[in-house]
Amino acid sequence: MLCNTISWLSRFASVSTLFLTSAYSLTPYYSLDVAQGNFTGPLDQSSLNRGLTMADRITVQKGHFFTVGKDGQAGTNDDRRIRLYGVNLSHSANFPDAGRARQIAHQLRSLGVNVVRLHQLDNYPDGNAETTNSVLRQGAFPTFNRKAIERLKVFLSALKEQGIYVDLNLYVGYRFRPEVDNIPPVVAGVSPLPSGAPVHIFYPRLVDLQVAYAKELIGLLGLGNDPMLAMIEIRNESSLAAAWQSWGTDWPDTIRGAYAEELTRQWNTWLIKTYGSVAKACERWAGCPTFGQQPLVSPAEADELRTSQRSGFIGKIADRLPTWSGLSAAPDTASGKGQRLTDFVRFIVDTDKHYFETIKGAVREAAHPLVPVMGTQMRYGGPLNYLSHGAMDYLDYHFYIDHFDFPGREWDHNDWRIRDNAIETAELRALVEIAAQRDIKRPFVISEYNQMYPNRQGAEMTPLIALLGALQDWDALFHFDYIDGSSWGVTPSGFNLMGDWPKLTLTGQSARIFRGALVPPLSAQLSLALDSKSILRIGALRQRENRGLAPNPWPVAKIFQARLGTVLEGQPAPQGPVLQPVSASVTYKEEHRRVVFEAPQLAGFLGKFAPGERIGVGDWVFEPIDQTRGFATIVITSLDEQPIAKSGHILLSVPGHVMETQPGTARPKKMIPYKNSGDWWTLEPDPISTGKPLRPSDSSPGPVWMERIPLNVTFRTQASAVKVFPLKLTGERLEQLSAASVQKLGNGYEFKLQMEAAPQSPWYEIVVTHATTQR
Repeated sequence: MLCNTISWLSRFASVSTLFLTSAYSLTPYYSLDVAQGNFTGPLDQSSLNRGLTMADRITVQKGHFFTVGKDGQAGTNDDRRIRLYGVNLSHSANFPDAGRARQIAHQLRSLGVNVVRLHQLDNYPDGNAETTNSVLRQGAFPTFNRKAIERLKVFLSALKEQGIYVDLNLYVGYRFRPEVDNIPPVVAGVSPLPSGAPVHIFYPRLVDLQVAYAKELIGLLGLGNDPMLAMIEIRNESSLAAAWQSWGTDWPDTIRGAYAEELTRQWNTWLIKTYGSVAKACERWAGCPTFGQQPLVSPAEADELRTSQRSGFIGKIADRLPTWSGLSAAPDTASGKGQRLTDFVRFIVDTDKHYFETIKGAVREAAHPLVPVMGTQMRYGGPLNYLSHGAMDYLDYHFYIDHFDFPGREWDHNDWRIRDNAIETAELRALVEIAAQRDIKRPFVISEYNQMYPNRQGAEMTPLIALLGALQDWDALFHFDYIDGSSWGVTPSGFNLMGDWPKLTLTGQSARIFRGALVPPLSAQLSLALDSKSILRIGALRQRENRGLAPNPWPVAKIFQARLGTVLEGQPAPQGPVLQPVSASVTYKEEHRRVVFEAPQLAGFLGKFAPGERIGVGDWVFEPIDQTRGFATIVITSLDEQPIAKSGHILLSVPGHVMETQPGTARPKKMIPYKNSGDWWTLEPDPISTGKPLRPSDSSPGPVWMERIPLNVTFRTQASAVKVFPLKLTGERLEQLSAASVQKLGNGYEFKLQMEAAPQSPWYEIVVTHATTQR
């Protein structure tokens, strides 16, 4: 992920006999009394899965993931398209005991999950053979923790039985130790290697060690020829191209000593292979900086060329603005120093490419020739990854809204802040940029996304990503994370899905939106054309990720109107760009800052509203009342696969945000301005931690509180009767809403939800009796 989570961000809520306690005061919150149990009834999405067999092996065809069918052969008539909807597991959460393994697998299936990303398996090797925080022990890499391996194998068996695939992450967080792993240090006397060091990409012994680790891990887990292995990620967030383009000092701080010598040797070997001799390369460059062996090109040389037409303070500021700059205005890279820079970036790309293809060959030999393999996510390398990942099977991206910011020490759990913002124009524009980076000829995966607690609008992320993934016809979505396992508490915390009830409320419906194609892919295709010359220029000038490309022509609305992507050099252009209607409507109302969606089996909206405003969506009208924050997420789905207008069984979800209990009180914790700033927010201090916004406790000493969203709902229908049941957190019915809360109108029914005098819940089961239906 974009950061390394730590224990204070991870508390696990074991979903079981969870139930709701009614609150009848004027408080804007009601309490969620959390206990133990499993999802049942209308909340249970288990029907989306079945146990995995050889017919369910995943392969890449026609730019998407497919299962091979009973014949086991790719590209035959029994192949079927599949989308993957999943979660991340981090650290020790990958190694539950047998009882918890079965429970988690059942819970994930009931949420509609059909894939788990096994993340950070290699972080924090264990010094004690009895602890299970990593697949590794602290011996020379790779020394495996046999107890962790056995626990993970039991977990894999439980997941497979529940129809859940795995995405195996290989190298994520292990830090090589010179004195143990028999490699040179980056800096004499300093161990281990820096976490951001890209030397594992090109140093031969480090590559060999990773090959050995990958092969042995796949073998020990029994994943060779196992269809549950859906995909493999070689490197979480690292490439030589990313280090070259970094705003920071990854390159000068780590390409030094023996590693600089080795990369210099490979650079000169590349020049001889490319030009026939170093002398001919120098001739092409109109001169070399030295005679004989050529030194590595420094990032400073690229910066000097890129900024040669800019001067002074304003020029430096302009160079760092995250805007799209046209290639026509970029300095020339076709001759002299520019050609030398371009050649060096070609060498970087070839070095990354060789690394990724070496590991891919090893894992396919150990696993299966069809298993999809990916290098690293697109944010780490940007357009250069199109070239280095030419032989990779799919592309991947990570996306976060309102990621934690640490003004002082990184990951200081007592000093952090967030913006508490919603997905509005700026964030949607970022999603447009992400969608544009999809190679339209390969599957596209978002393997990490979140809008973390305590952001009070975080519920919107879950259905929005499902809607956009369906519209854009992406192939896999992974929430980060389910739980990281460092504690198993019951309160919301940071990145964790467990305990974050607004997101949990919407996960099952979102899984059905994405996996069940409740929203069909958009008919139209819009694409950017990108050739290798342009990509190399971006890299040569260190224009970073998206910068340096031609200006993006697409406003935010286009992500709801056409599939977006990139056409690479040599690929046929897609059809379009005439927009065509589809049998669903998903629109962004920029003036209202909300997304409204409607399809035969789906309706709802997420975003801003004004108190008393009536929002129409198909046969539904929503009127939020007495709500000062002016934000809601409402999702309605059919439970019997009938269009909502004909359905007899409907689920309506309207979760508010959650807060844990303030220690020493019987009230929710409050969001407060960070150091009296109106732009940044944090949680109020605990009484025992004066001045500290959050203490690293394993659990809150009281209930979890959910914000009420008092709501009038009008359902236009000719049904003869409608019953509305609030649901417990596990899905069992509470007392039916009274006649005062469900009233017959001339053209339908009106419900009053989350009022003071009724059972309050984030979930409502609606049972409809149609005139011709006997119940």
